[in-house]
Amino acid sequence: MKNFYFVACITFFLLLAGCEKDSKLLSKDYPYIIQDDVSGIDATGVSVSAKVISSGVFSIADYGFVISTLTKPTINNRRLSLKSAFSNPDNMTLRIDNDLATYMQYFIRAYIQTDHYLVYSNEKSFICKGCMPPRIDHLSMTSGIPGNVVTISGDYFSEKKGDNIVSFANVPAPIIRECRDSIVVQCPETTSTKTVVISVEVAGKIGYASTQFNLVNPWTPLADFPGGARFGSSSFTGGNKGYTTLGELVVKSYATTELWEFNSISDQWRELSSFPAEQREDAIAFTIGNSGFIGFGTNFTNSTFTKFKDLWEYNTQTDTWTKKADFPGSLPTYLLYSYPHFVINNKLYIYMPVNVDEFWTYDPSSDIWTRLPSDPQFQKSTINEGFTIGNTGYFIEITGVGAFKEGINIWQFNPQLNTFFKVDSLLTNSYYIESCTFNIGKHLFLSAQNQKLIEYDMDSKLLFYHNHPSQYQAFNFSFVFDRKAILNNTESPVVSEFNMDAALRHK
Repeated sequence: MKNFYFVACITFFLLLAGCEKDSKLLSKDYPYIIQDDVSGIDATGVSVSAKVISSGVFSIADYGFVISTLTKPTINNRRLSLKSAFSNPDNMTLRIDNDLATYMQYFIRAYIQTDHYLVYSNEKSFICKGCMPPRIDHLSMTSGIPGNVVTISGDYFSEKKGDNIVSFANVPAPIIRECRDSIVVQCPETTSTKTVVISVEVAGKIGYASTQFNLVNPWTPLADFPGGARFGSSSFTGGNKGYTTLGELVVKSYATTELWEFNSISDQWRELSSFPAEQREDAIAFTIGNSGFIGFGTNFTNSTFTKFKDLWEYNTQTDTWTKKADFPGSLPTYLLYSYPHFVINNKLYIYMPVNVDEFWTYDPSSDIWTRLPSDPQFQKSTINEGFTIGNTGYFIEITGVGAFKEGINIWQFNPQLNTFFKVDSLLTNSYYIESCTFNIGKHLFLSAQNQKLIEYDMDSKLLFYHNHPSQYQAFNFSFVFDRKAILNNTESPVVSEFNMDAALRHK
């Protein structure tokens, strides 16, 4: 009888101790979870589950499973969140059927993340027998040029960055965003227009799109420039025609005054009335109404370096030149290329950078130059280029040290306040910028080393790199007509068209 009472007492105290232990466990302020054994392992994936012993006292921000081929996986490995699929984490179950390599050993843990804690469960491992291959259901577009953004919709893609490989035929495509049911990519470069099949590879398994894709080469060769190879020319447009003049002839090593007209409809050139003043290179050029304007520039003859302040108007209807008022301001001491400028509201805005820091506007209707107040934020900036979008003017500051000019700052002009504010900054991934060649709307095109034409979309903030068909790194002149640019390679008569909407003809 005494033994019975002794055993009963011991049992009672053990029960109390167990209840006290459970009470302490359940009352902890951090979550406590236990990973179950992995089940349902077959050629389509695996099933995993976990028990939540305590969810803590803080609100749960996220929960799910983490998996890796290395032991002790964390959320920095592959994270499989269940937050969007379930209202509470009490019953954590998941079928993993994507991004698993056959015969590979994996380690898996459950996790719960609160405002104060990130807690992992114990670890389980398994040998994978396979998973579902990626499936492509839909393409957001079926034709595009390099750099166009395409959304690939489907299933069984990887949620982890870098685990998906998207190819257009055998050419990998840059990936912008990726998740289980969609991948956003940019069309890769191509040297010719061709029909390709898009594929997605995950963990060694490949899925193919049932719809073929037209990958379009945006470059079209045009008639050679009859003025010969040159550099430092100036150009403007009028209607569907482009005009180029001045520049230094490569063969004869002197500047010219020839004026050439290019018809973008017929792809034909003809020579017109020559520029009536001294020959030069790196003059500025702009269009207002039916007139083109040419001015400034430099000339180096017989060891004499000359900088010009004159401005001339060319009437595209009558093929005549008219002298306009000379620029009354100061010019930079240092040798520069064409001074940065843009046109808005039928007026020229031009900036004299470096040691001058003068900002001027020219009104062709009155033929008057007006100096504007200098903006203090430009006093220490080197502004290299200008461009226009609609009625808004911009300046580009190429950044870097010495020859390593790998980035730009974009400044937008406020004509009401006569001030600038920086709207964008970007780096070009080690491609050294030669110049801002042209813009098509909010797409900037920067000429860079290694035969690269860098395209930057100011809206999406995306960069893309085009191989331009030239052995040279810059362009002598450019004409922009709506959504296409006509480009002449520096020191070459070669002319080509870059058409942003070329893909539309192939849909």
